[in-house]
Amino acid sequence: MQKKRVLVKDIMSKPGVAISKDEIVEVALELMDKKDVTHLLVLNKERGLVGILTAREIMDGLGSYRFQKIQARRIYVSALMTEPPITIEQDEDASKAADIMISQGVEIIPVIKDSEVVGVVTETDLIKLLEGENETTANKLMNPKYPRINPGQRIVHARTVMLETRSRLLPVCSGERLLGLVTEMALAKTFYQVRENFPSRIMDSVVRRIIVEDIMLENPPTVKASENLDKIIQTVVEVRLPAIPVVDHRTHLLGVLERRSLLKKLLSKYH
Repeated sequence: MQKKRVLVKDIMSKPGVAISKDEIVEVALELMDKKDVTHLLVLNKERGLVGILTAREIMDGLGSYRFQKIQARRIYVSALMTEPPITIEQDEDASKAADIMISQGVEIIPVIKDSEVVGVVTETDLIKLLEGENETTANKLMNPKYPRINPGQRIVHARTVMLETRSRLLPVCSGERLLGLVTEMALAKTFYQVRENFPSRIMDSVVRRIIVEDIMLENPPTVKASENLDKIIQTVVEVRLPAIPVVDHRTHLLGVLERRSLLKKLLSKYH
């Protein structure tokens, strides 16, 4: 890590991907897919920033009783977004953005200059600042007690586990062997499809018949416990997941390395 001051404007992405608060959730999911993101800036009619919408919020909302028996095409972005959004000035230290992400549990922060949004700073933008650092390995950064789930369990249970443990993905295991991953986006899309394609009277029974194995990402990316930080950063940035499983040579799950852990590592470089 260079010792010179790194500002938010030096690392931010621009522009952020935006959507109107009056769009339906289907459009939001399509836009996330097209742009390969899990978060959107939400704008009002005057193009002012009013919120943030994430795949997690879609997963939470579409899987809840809050919208019981309501079809997806009748659910709007404004009903699911977080408001008001947390923002940061472009001339703030990058370390402040990392601190906000850790303390507030957000994955994206809109960047402001003279009251206007000029970009966003993401976890990936910050994690890239660790490139070239090799003094630690995956086994020192991973969480060995990270929650996991079985392939035969229901997706409604997976959603509950994610929300209760603040996990952003779940490893799917048979015994100790890693089989796949369940992501917020996979759950969001599945809940959407059920709401869109089945009559309201049977939505609940349909979704409760869907199991984790039906929607999991098979042959997921992994890292080995001995891999150094630079290799970890390269993998995490490339696969664009919020966390990555750490496995041994038998593909047995040893733990999960979260982006949060990398942000904490980044903060330790500043202090």
